[in-house]
Amino acid sequence: MGAGEEILKQLAVINAKLDKLLAAPAPAAHKSNDGELPDSFLDSQGWCDKPVKKDPPRWTGDSCVGLTYSQCPADYLLEMASFREWAAANPIIDQATGKPKADTKGKPYSEHDAFDARVLRAWARRNAAKPAAEPQGGSGGGDTSIPF
Repeated sequence: MGAGEEILKQLAVINAKLDKLLAAPAPAAHKSNDGELPDSFLDSQGWCDKPVKKDPPRWTGDSCVGLTYSQCPADYLLEMASFREWAAANPIIDQATGKPKADTKGKPYSEHDAFDARVLRAWARRNAAKPAAEPQGGSGGGDTSIPF
């Protein structure tokens, strides 16, 4: 066997390994084992704690417009996540192309909605684990101490 044949044989092995690597699904970044976004993701991504611009359509409680996700109650965030999941499953179809509407890079908005739902569920999990904040304005009628 000549040197040229040996080189071609090694290149074939390398090519097969490369094909195998490219065919394997890429590992998802920032996922924990159960598919939820870990707290480390929420902590490392400043853009992740977005302000609420609009309440979800079926929400009947107090409005959270203007609050960030970290300030919202867990049940509110779960309702918003459910709406985003619905939006991801029912994308708006562009009449001209017949395809789901997409951003300027060609990524369908439904993919953004699905990811936002994961972020909202992660915030809901974190906010539900927080101790309840004490109400503003003191403890009410039974307090006889002078506050100064």
